Amino acid sequence: MRHSQRHGPGKRRGLSLLELIIASSMLAMLMTSISVVIRAGRGAWEAHEEDYVRVEAAHSVLRHIVREIRWADAVTEFTFDAKPARLGLLMPNGETHVWAHDRVNNLRTPDLGSTTLSFEIRVSWSGA
Repeated sequence: MRHSQRHGPGKRRGLSLLELIIASSMLAMLMTSISVVIRAGRGAWEAHEEDYVRVEAAHSVLRHIVREIRWADAVTEFTFDAKPARLGLLMPNGETHVWAHDRVNNLRTPDLGSTTLSFEIRVSWSGA
């Protein structure tokens, strides 16, 4: 008698099986949605990181070439339309540094909008 007075007549405690199934289904949908959002965010992050690595590599090569050009005494050759394009520099110690860029084999300078970026510089030194 005392038990029914505390909780009131006709009041029940706990969850029914149907309520438990509905709550579990809602939780499963929520967790699936969260995992899809996290996966999409991670994919975007990885794509951005790959682009960043390519751009930083291109900047590094460009800084190296600019430093060599500033250090050089003279430009010995510059061919842009030839295959491969070449840049030759006479260094203060008498060495000639040559950079060759081959466009025939689809090796090109960085195109920041390109997803299939390839970049190669062949360097050769010859002493005087």
